[in-house]
Amino acid sequence: MSPSALFLIVFASLVIVALVVLLAATRRSLSGPIPGNHATAESKYPSGYWMSIGVAAGVALGLLLGLAVHSLAGGISIGIGVGLIAGKLLDKRYDKDVAEYTEQQKQERLRRATWGLIMMILLVLATLAAALLPLLD
Repeated sequence: MSPSALFLIVFASLVIVALVVLLAATRRSLSGPIPGNHATAESKYPSGYWMSIGVAAGVALGLLLGLAVHSLAGGISIGIGVGLIAGKLLDKRYDKDVAEYTEQQKQERLRRATWGLIMMILLVLATLAAALLPLLD
């Protein structure tokens, strides 16, 4: 593997780790009390539990796929996508709380989704660059 491709993989991994740490540090559970006159939401699992299970399983399977096709970055990227889909499906199945979000919660979700989309685009570009750089050497 060329040094430039390895650098891109390490850089993308560090960005993912930093984003996960920031998300975990700033995340407030939506299963706790909702501000205002709303009833508290009762949930057996903390907010994001099933999503984290799905992403963890997706990354593990993506790593195996990446090892099988000799492209770790591509395998992990596919695994993250599959894990996000699986996590969302599990979340809908097991979390029956359909509480209405407050305006502040809606804005925070939109902001997080925007940052997630930006990071996803950057990671896809990094994956493409890591796949194309060896072809240019």
